[in-house]
Amino acid sequence: MKGRKRVEKLFERIGEHTIAAGITGTKLHILRIVSENKSHGYGLWKSLQTRFELHISLPSVYQHLNELETMKLIERAGANRESGRERQYYVATNKGKMILKGTAPV
Repeated sequence: MKGRKRVEKLFERIGEHTIAAGITGTKLHILRIVSENKSHGYGLWKSLQTRFELHISLPSVYQHLNELETMKLIERAGANRESGRERQYYVATNKGKMILKGTAPV
């Protein structure tokens, strides 16, 4: 049983390193933004442009959000109806915040 626990811990660490290695560029910027404040896709898109001078399409932002959510680095934090549209808000999970702590600040 002890050997099995060690193997499970090893796989957890390897998985975390794999996730950390896959978080670069735009995803890292998005993770930083949602770790600071609850944000929605359009707001993230605008923040990426103004804060990081990163010009990508709005659908690309939503693709990154989907991938970060699949990796369990962000999660949905509710929705609000604004200007006739429903906006889904995102926040960083504890795992996402841990990944950020292991990266250099930008």
